[in-house]
Amino acid sequence: MAFAGDQAQNIHYTPDSNSTFQTANLNFTSKAERTRVAFYSVYYNTRTDDMSSLCGPVVDDVRVEQSGSIRVGFGKLGLILILGYQLLVVVILAMP
Repeated sequence: MAFAGDQAQNIHYTPDSNSTFQTANLNFTSKAERTRVAFYSVYYNTRTDDMSSLCGPVVDDVRVEQSGSIRVGFGKLGLILILGYQLLVVVILAMP
């Protein structure tokens, strides 16, 4: 599940083997000076040999871009958006 501004989107990911990935997009409009972008997964589980180790999809290579053409540059998970522009979040889900 991805949340940003007033939008939420389910992203279904079914890996067919290890080291697979899937991209997903979430379009939203920032309505304040700062907008939180959040990700939530109900598919985390623990390994049978180590109950403290979480397994599941990994959110990687998150990009926040202004629609149009100017890119808002953020690193891996530095996610604070500025101003009220129409923005696009590109997420890559990967299995470790």
